Order: sequence, then structure tokens, then C-alpha cells
Amino acid sequence: MSISPRTYKKRKKATVELTSLLDLLFVMIFVNLIQQKNVVPSKTQEPKPKAPSVKTVASPKPTPKAPQSFLVKAEFYFHDAAQIGQGVTGKYLVQGSYEQASGELNLAGVKWIQLPQGVASVYDVDMVPLSGKVNKSLMNYSGTVDYKGCSTFNLTRSQKGGNTPVSGTWSGTYTCLQGQTGLTLTIE
Repeated sequence: MSISPRTYKKRKKATVELTSLLDLLFVMIFVNLIQQKNVVPSKTQEPKPKAPSVKTVASPKPTPKAPQSFLVKAEFYFHDAAQIGQGVTGKYLVQGSYEQASGELNLAGVKWIQLPQGVASVYDVDMVPLSGKVNKSLMNYSGTVDYKGCSTFNLTRSQKGGNTPVSGTWSGTYTCLQGQTGLTLTIE
């Protein structure tokens, strides 16, 4: 058997493949260019020039004053209205509050210092509370005596001094069942 020599033909180079790749590359570039043309550039605003910065110092806002309230302690000395030191007298401590905005001053008995003559026990006599207002000049304090059988009081400031705007010595009278009674109120 004899083998005949075969001849092989050389194949042509793959120019088709290279051409196809080049065509594909051109198509991609072309599409990319078209896409860029269709994009509308956005209008960019140029930043406005800033005004020169000037540092300003804000003035402090006035703080609204809170209504001032004061704890008030005083000595309540009652006596015969006609003459101090004669007739029935007594002395006790009172405590309360003074509201500066409204002028309200309310006081209530706390503790006896000196019982009236002829009274054997603190249970035999009562302390009377005062509810009233101090005028704007801080010289007059008047109002009601909040106790059964009592009505009003009126005091004038004779001496200033102490811890609160109403501190000092106040003198005048109050009226209850026993009649008009003298009162000296010494506010710390």
C-alpha cells in the first residue's frame, strides 16, 4: 500500500475575523459619540460672589424678669389701739409670701412669743392671718383679716430695712370682735 502524499492547502489568514472586530470597535465609538451629542449639558450657575463677611456681635437679649416672690417672716405685736403697752397685748411670729409684681403680701401665725395677759394656754387664743396688698410706693399695706369676726387692717410703713422690699416696721390697726386693735408688724 502506498500512501499518497497529501497536500494541504494553507488557509488564508482570518481577515474576516479582524475586520469584524474592527467594525465592532467603530460601532462602539460611533454609539458613544451619538450618546454624548444627545446629552444636554446642564446650565451651571456661576456662584454669586459672596459679600465680605462682617462679624457682628449680637447684643444680649434682655432676660425677662421672673416675678419675684419673697418668703417673709415677721413679728406681729398687737395692743390696745388707744395706747401702746396698755390693755391686752400679745406677740407672735408670722410667716408668708410677698409677690412683688402684684404687691400681694399674705401672712399667717406660726408661733407665740408672748401670750396676752390672762391667757393660760396657746389653745385659748388664736393668731389672725392677714391677706392684703402693699401699694407701689411700698408705704401702705392694707387688706382683710381672714378670721371669723374680723374685717380689715391698714398699716403704714414707718421704718425701712431688712432682706425684702417690704422689710421694716409697719404700724396701724385691725378690726375684730374686740374692736379696733393696734398692730405693729416688724418684717425681717
